[in-house]
Amino acid sequence: MAFELKLSPQNQQIVVPIVIIAGLYLGFSYLYSPTVNKIKEVENTLQTEKAKLTSYKDASRDLHRLRLEVEKLDFFIGESMKKMPLSSEMPKLLKSFTDSAVRYGVDINVWQPLPPAKKEYVQEMTFKISGATNFHNLARFLSEIGQMERIMNTSNLIFTTTTGGENKNNTLVMNFLLTTYVWLEKPTEAKK
Repeated sequence: MAFELKLSPQNQQIVVPIVIIAGLYLGFSYLYSPTVNKIKEVENTLQTEKAKLTSYKDASRDLHRLRLEVEKLDFFIGESMKKMPLSSEMPKLLKSFTDSAVRYGVDINVWQPLPPAKKEYVQEMTFKISGATNFHNLARFLSEIGQMERIMNTSNLIFTTTTGGENKNNTLVMNFLLTTYVWLEKPTEAKK
């Protein structure tokens, strides 16, 4: 039994556009619309992944820069360690200081250690020095101190001259601070 639909020409003109519109609606709803939504979803995912890629590239450039900076700092630390004594080398360093004083005729009268100051990686060892010599010997002595392999700073240099009496040469009575640095085994918090 076949189903036959007999429509008048006027009804056919109404039903045919309705069927076409319904077909287009169903095609749009079930075929085109999900595809468009999927395309939008893929585009959003693509933009997110591009943003991640850009941030990874930036991090990669930063990583290269940071590696170069670490290499420079490692070199600096190596060079600094050559110039700063370890705690076990302090007696040798102080002996070289006193040997220089004797070599240049500097009479050390006071050799007073001051409390050490801890920094992040180093400890400052400061000594208050008082003595007497002439001007040229003092200049040669301080020059040698400044040119030693290890870092030694002199600061707060105060000197006065004395003349007459038994001393035929002008004598300088001097006071200064001698500071050297010692590497710490472990970094500490710098005092604030």
